[in-house]
Amino acid sequence: MAMVVALLLLAGGVSAFVVDGGDTPSVSFEGRTIVVSPDQPPPTLPGLDGEVAAALPEIMRVVQDKRGLLFKKPVRVTLLGDAAFRARLKETSESDEEDREELKTAERVLQAYGLLDRGVDLDKATEALLGDAVVGFYDTEKDDLVVRGEKLTPYVRSTFAHELTHALQDQWFDLDREDIEDRDDEASQAFTAVIEGDAVRVEQLYLDTLPPEQQKQAEMEELSAGGGISADIPRILFELIGFPYAIGPTFVTEVVANGGQARLDEAFRNPPTTTEEILHPEVFLAGEKPKAVKNPEPDKGKKAIDQGVLGEYGFLLVLGRLLDLQDALPAVQGWGGDRYVAWRDGDRTCARTNLVMDTTEDAREMRAALVAAAKERDEIKVGAVGEVLTFTSCG
Repeated sequence: MAMVVALLLLAGGVSAFVVDGGDTPSVSFEGRTIVVSPDQPPPTLPGLDGEVAAALPEIMRVVQDKRGLLFKKPVRVTLLGDAAFRARLKETSESDEEDREELKTAERVLQAYGLLDRGVDLDKATEALLGDAVVGFYDTEKDDLVVRGEKLTPYVRSTFAHELTHALQDQWFDLDREDIEDRDDEASQAFTAVIEGDAVRVEQLYLDTLPPEQQKQAEMEELSAGGGISADIPRILFELIGFPYAIGPTFVTEVVANGGQARLDEAFRNPPTTTEEILHPEVFLAGEKPKAVKNPEPDKGKKAIDQGVLGEYGFLLVLGRLLDLQDALPAVQGWGGDRYVAWRDGDRTCARTNLVMDTTEDAREMRAALVAAAKERDEIKVGAVGEVLTFTSCG
C-alpha cells in the first residue's frame, strides 16, 4: 500500500497528515506534471505551469540547504485545481475491505475509551476531513508530489516546500516502512511525528526567507483555507491527526540542537517508538525504552478484536475528556509502558489496559487521576495488581 504524506489545514494552523492508501492506477487528471530538479533549468511552459516550473528549482535549493541533504533525483510535481485535486486524492486514499474493517475496529476502540460518540462513521468523517483539509500530498508509491492550487501564491510556495521535504526524506530514508507500519504499538505515530516535524520545520525556515508581506499573505491564506473545514468533524480526528504536526517540530528542533544534522538523520533510520519520546525528546535522546507490560485479557468468554498500546498521549486524551488539563497532564507524565486489549460486549466495546509507571509516586498520581476519571464516567473501572495498574473502559 502507498503511504501518502499530505499537508493538512487543521483548526488554527497548518499540519501534515500521513494516510495509507491502496494501489493507485494511472488516471488522467487535468493539469500538467512537471519533472523538476534544483540544478537544471526549468522547462519552458505557458501560464501557471511556467510559473511553477520556474519557482520550484529555487524552492528545492532552499529545502536542500535548510534540511542539509541533496536531492538524489528529480521530483515529479503536479498542480491541480480543486475538483481535479479532490478526484486524485480520493483515488489515492481509497480504502480496501481490510482497511475499512481496521477503521471500524478503531472506531469501536475509540468509543470504548470515550473518545468518539456512537453513531459517528469514522470512515466518512475521515474522507470529509481529507477533502476539505488536504492542500498537498506526496505519494511514496508513485514518487510524485501533488498540490491543490490555481495560483502560485506564497502559501502554495510554502506547501511546495513542505511536500518537497517529504520527497527528499523519501529519497534518503524511505518513508514507506512496513517494519514500522505493521507494528501494533505507537511506532507508526512516533515515526510520523519525525517525518512531519521535520517538514513543518523546513517549511517554516523557507517562509522565513520570504519578504514580510509574503509571509503575512501566506498566513492569511492558511487561516482562510482552514475556515472551510466542516465543524462536524469529530474532535478526536483533529487530536490524533494533529499530534505529529503540533508536537513533531519541537521534537525535531530538540534533536538537532542536541546532535545536529547527523542525529536527526539517525532519528529517521532508527526512529522513536512512543509518543512519550515525542512529548519528551530527552527520553529519546537518552535512549530510554518503554517498560515491558503483559497483555491484559478480555472478560471471560469474550474474544479480543484489537490489542495495542494507548501510550502517554492516549492517556492524556482519555483523562483530558474527564478532568482538568492541570490534573491530567502531570498524571500521564510518568508513563512507563502499557498494553491494551479490546472486545465486544453486546452492542458496546470494552478495552482493558495494563499500565506501569516510572516510579511509585508516578503510579500513585496516575491511580488518583484514573479514580477521579471513574467518578465522572460510570463505564470506567480501576484496579491494580502489584505495580501494574488496570484500567477498563466501555462505551
